[in-house]
Amino acid sequence: MEEKIRKDLFVKAMEANNLEFEERDNALIIKKSKERNTSIRLYTVLSTVGIILGLILFLFLGRIGIVVMGISIPALFVTVNLREREKDSEKKTVAIGAERIDIREGFKSKKVNLQDISEFKTNVERYRNLYVGNIAIVTEGGMSYEFLEIFGNDEVLVQDDLIIISNYIIENFISV
Repeated sequence: MEEKIRKDLFVKAMEANNLEFEERDNALIIKKSKERNTSIRLYTVLSTVGIILGLILFLFLGRIGIVVMGISIPALFVTVNLREREKDSEKKTVAIGAERIDIREGFKSKKVNLQDISEFKTNVERYRNLYVGNIAIVTEGGMSYEFLEIFGNDEVLVQDDLIIISNYIIENFISV
């Protein structure tokens, strides 16, 4: 019963963060779906509207338009940067097998033996009103490999999803 609840939590966390996964023969394959994060899309639209509104206000009211554009332009840069980062994470595929973890980014591939893993490290960074969370694999030699990256607009939810995903992977695939 407890295993089913953990599995359901894992599935919901993966769906909420637009991640696809496939389990087969004691292996797990995780990749980012093509669906875009709605938070990033919303902030991009709001920033663009702010810039247009700032231009209109600048034409009619002067200084107020400059202030609005001064707020909107940096917000647009941040959201465009996060959108590009999300596009890059679409190219990443993680395959957890019986002996090792393969992390593929486009044509590059990194392989980590399960015996060399000392910990999974979670981290949440803030970019304006959005949060980027990632799970990194730390090996006994001190090397760190970025494993997964998720985006959201609530720090607590992003952190909780990271913990749910990493605990499920550790319990079902790493410590087997």
